[in-house]
Amino acid sequence: AVDVHDRIKGYQTGSPMRDYELIGYAEFTDYNGAEIEAHNFAEKLGERKNEWFKITDDEAMRAIRSVA
Repeated sequence: AVDVHDRIKGYQTGSPMRDYELIGYAEFTDYNGAEIEAHNFAEKLGERKNEWFKITDDEAMRAIRSVA
């Protein structure tokens, strides 16, 4: 996402429980490329359904750090 805080607000409206939490993020010049790489890494860690991954918070952060 270009603006992570704006993106999380969009997710919040999709969840009546407002149960999404931002656990971390990193800034990249090529955010599209970084997102693809992080998705590829996360896909190896757990189940994927569209843009969602069934992985732990620590695994999600590992996926982000793998690109950084």
